[in-house]
Amino acid sequence: MLRSGAALSPASSGFNATSTPILRLRIGCRASRTSTAAIAQPVTGLLLVELGGYAWGQTWIVASLALYVLIGACWLPVVVIQTRLRDLAEQAVAAEAPTLPPRYHRLARIWFWLGWPAFLSVLAIFWLMIAKPA
Repeated sequence: MLRSGAALSPASSGFNATSTPILRLRIGCRASRTSTAAIAQPVTGLLLVELGGYAWGQTWIVASLALYVLIGACWLPVVVIQTRLRDLAEQAVAAEAPTLPPRYHRLARIWFWLGWPAFLSVLAIFWLMIAKPA
C-alpha cells in the first residue's frame, strides 16, 4: 500500500503502480515551474539592476550571478535524473516488480543532494538582494 505522500518523494519505499503517474505529473509541473522561473528571474533581475542604478561590478551582483550559475548547474542534471527516475518506475510497473531497482534509489540520492546547493543558493541570493553587501 502506498503511504500518504510516499509517491511525492523519489526516494520513498512506498512504490506501486500509482507512483508512476504521480512522478510523470510531478516532472511536468516542476519543469514548467522551474523553466518559467529560470527565464523570469534573470530578466527581472537585470531590469531591477538597471532601474536601481546599481553598478554591474558590485560584489553582491557578481555573487548573485555566480550563485545563479551554480543553481543551473545543479538543476540541469536534476531534469535528466527525474526523467530517468520516471522511466525506471514505469519499467518496474511494466515488469510487475514489487520494488524499485537499486539504480532508482542511487539516482534519487543524487537528486536529493543536488537540491541542497541549489536551495541554499536561492536563499543566499535572496539575502544578497536584501542586504546588498559591499
